[in-house]
Amino acid sequence: MIKYSLIILLGIHTMLGQSEDKIMHTVTCMGISTATYTYLRFKKQTKIKSRLISFASTMAIGTLKEVIDSRSVNNKFDWEDMGANAIGALSFQLVITIPLG
Repeated sequence: MIKYSLIILLGIHTMLGQSEDKIMHTVTCMGISTATYTYLRFKKQTKIKSRLISFASTMAIGTLKEVIDSRSVNNKFDWEDMGANAIGALSFQLVITIPLG
Protein backbone atom coordinates (compact mmCIF):
# COMPACT_ATOMS: atom_id res chain seq x y z
CA MET A 1 0.00 0.00 0.00
CA ILE A 2 2.94 2.32 0.64
CA LYS A 3 4.08 2.19 -2.99
CA TYR A 4 0.61 3.22 -4.17
CA SER A 5 0.64 6.12 -1.74
CA LEU A 6 4.00 7.17 -3.16
CA ILE A 7 2.55 7.03 -6.68
CA ILE A 8 -0.28 9.33 -5.59
CA LEU A 9 2.12 11.75 -3.92
CA LEU A 10 4.38 11.76 -6.98
CA GLY A 11 1.39 12.49 -9.20
CA ILE A 12 0.25 15.35 -6.97
CA HIS A 13 3.78 16.78 -6.85
CA THR A 14 4.03 16.56 -10.64
CA MET A 15 0.69 18.29 -11.15
CA LEU A 16 1.40 21.16 -8.73
CA GLY A 17 3.51 23.00 -11.29
CA GLN A 18 0.99 22.48 -14.09
CA SER A 19 -1.67 24.78 -15.44
CA GLU A 20 -5.29 24.43 -14.45
CA ASP A 21 -5.97 23.08 -17.97
CA LYS A 22 -3.58 20.15 -17.52
CA ILE A 23 -5.01 19.36 -14.09
CA MET A 24 -8.52 19.34 -15.58
CA HIS A 25 -7.38 16.95 -18.33
CA THR A 26 -5.88 14.62 -15.72
CA VAL A 27 -8.90 14.68 -13.40
CA THR A 28 -11.41 14.34 -16.23
CA CYS A 29 -9.58 11.37 -17.74
CA MET A 30 -9.32 9.71 -14.36
CA GLY A 31 -13.11 10.12 -14.07
CA ILE A 32 -13.75 8.72 -17.56
CA SER A 33 -11.50 5.75 -16.83
CA THR A 34 -13.26 5.17 -13.50
CA ALA A 35 -16.74 5.30 -15.03
CA THR A 36 -15.79 3.01 -17.91
CA TYR A 37 -14.09 0.45 -15.67
CA THR A 38 -17.01 0.44 -13.21
CA TYR A 39 -19.55 0.00 -16.02
CA LEU A 40 -17.60 -2.87 -17.57
CA ARG A 41 -17.18 -4.66 -14.24
CA PHE A 42 -20.91 -4.20 -13.59
CA LYS A 43 -21.49 -5.91 -16.98
CA LYS A 44 -19.34 -8.83 -15.72
CA GLN A 45 -16.32 -8.22 -17.97
CA THR A 46 -13.01 -9.61 -16.76
CA LYS A 47 -10.76 -7.31 -14.76
CA ILE A 48 -8.01 -7.20 -17.37
CA LYS A 49 -10.48 -6.55 -20.20
CA SER A 50 -12.11 -3.79 -18.14
CA ARG A 51 -8.73 -2.20 -17.46
CA LEU A 52 -7.65 -2.29 -21.10
CA ILE A 53 -10.94 -0.99 -22.47
CA SER A 54 -11.22 1.77 -19.86
CA PHE A 55 -7.69 2.98 -20.64
CA ALA A 56 -8.15 2.76 -24.41
CA SER A 57 -11.54 4.47 -24.40
CA THR A 58 -10.24 7.27 -22.18
CA MET A 59 -7.31 7.90 -24.51
CA ALA A 60 -9.59 7.75 -27.56
CA ILE A 61 -11.90 10.38 -26.05
CA GLY A 62 -8.90 12.57 -25.18
CA THR A 63 -7.51 12.21 -28.70
CA LEU A 64 -10.88 13.07 -30.24
CA LYS A 65 -11.06 16.19 -28.09
CA GLU A 66 -7.62 17.29 -29.24
CA VAL A 67 -8.48 16.65 -32.90
CA ILE A 68 -11.61 18.78 -32.52
CA ASP A 69 -9.53 21.49 -30.80
CA SER A 70 -7.01 21.43 -33.64
CA ARG A 71 -9.74 22.38 -36.09
CA SER A 72 -10.60 25.53 -34.13
CA VAL A 73 -9.11 28.89 -35.06
CA ASN A 74 -5.97 29.72 -33.04
CA ASN A 75 -5.83 26.23 -31.53
CA LYS A 76 -3.72 23.12 -32.07
CA PHE A 77 -3.39 19.47 -31.14
CA ASP A 78 -1.64 19.67 -27.76
CA TRP A 79 0.65 16.78 -26.90
CA GLU A 80 0.98 18.08 -23.33
CA ASP A 81 -2.79 17.72 -22.95
CA MET A 82 -2.46 14.15 -24.23
CA GLY A 83 0.23 13.55 -21.60
CA ALA A 84 -2.12 14.85 -18.91
CA ASN A 85 -4.85 12.56 -20.29
CA ALA A 86 -2.51 9.58 -20.06
CA ILE A 87 -1.52 10.48 -16.49
CA GLY A 88 -5.19 10.54 -15.49
CA ALA A 89 -5.99 7.22 -17.16
CA LEU A 90 -2.85 5.53 -15.83
CA SER A 91 -3.35 6.92 -12.32
CA PHE A 92 -6.70 5.19 -12.11
CA GLN A 93 -5.21 1.94 -13.41
CA LEU A 94 -2.22 1.98 -11.05
CA VAL A 95 -3.80 3.36 -7.92
CA ILE A 96 -7.31 1.96 -7.97
CA THR A 97 -7.73 -1.19 -10.09
CA ILE A 98 -4.42 -2.94 -9.42
CA PRO A 99 -4.65 -2.84 -5.59
CA LEU A 100 -8.26 -4.04 -5.80
CA GLY A 101 -7.15 -7.01 -7.88
